[in-house]
Amino acid sequence: GVINSLYNNLSTINTAISKAGGTKLEGDNEHIWSSSEYSYGHAWIFCTDLGAGSGGLLYYRKDYDYGYVVRPVLAF
Repeated sequence: GVINSLYNNLSTINTAISKAGGTKLEGDNEHIWSSSEYSYGHAWIFCTDLGAGSGGLLYYRKDYDYGYVVRPVLAF
């Protein structure tokens, strides 16, 4: 739910973050992990850019260090 909402409202969220003086969710370094599991060994993530100018919802292994940062996201 929260990751899907983030994906669907990214433009609006980035506008609000920018107005507040924060760093927008963009670029290849933005991989936001979900607490929802895809399977036993994988979790859902949201990527703003996959290197080809496209992002989306994916799943990655939970036991591998990808070097991505984690941003807390709270639904409101």
